[in-house]
Amino acid sequence: MLPQPTHNELARQNFVKSLRMHIFRTISPGNKVLYQKLAKPKFEQEHQRPPQNRYEIRLVQLTIAALTFMVWVGWGRLTMIWGYL
Repeated sequence: MLPQPTHNELARQNFVKSLRMHIFRTISPGNKVLYQKLAKPKFEQEHQRPPQNRYEIRLVQLTIAALTFMVWVGWGRLTMIWGYL
């Protein structure tokens, strides 16, 4: 038998679910644009090669669009934490 969530628990779970969907539907596509138009060309210009892994490109994205990228990362972490509370 599973425990039945209270009204408040269900409301919190639904809020977190909708916030995560909003983040990944509206903010995540912006990260792809930042990568294609700014981060990848900058990396290729500096290193004369395409990025080999996500760690290399992450450092560039942090310097180019730190606010947008960090907001996306922060909200993703926060909603994961809220989902477990």
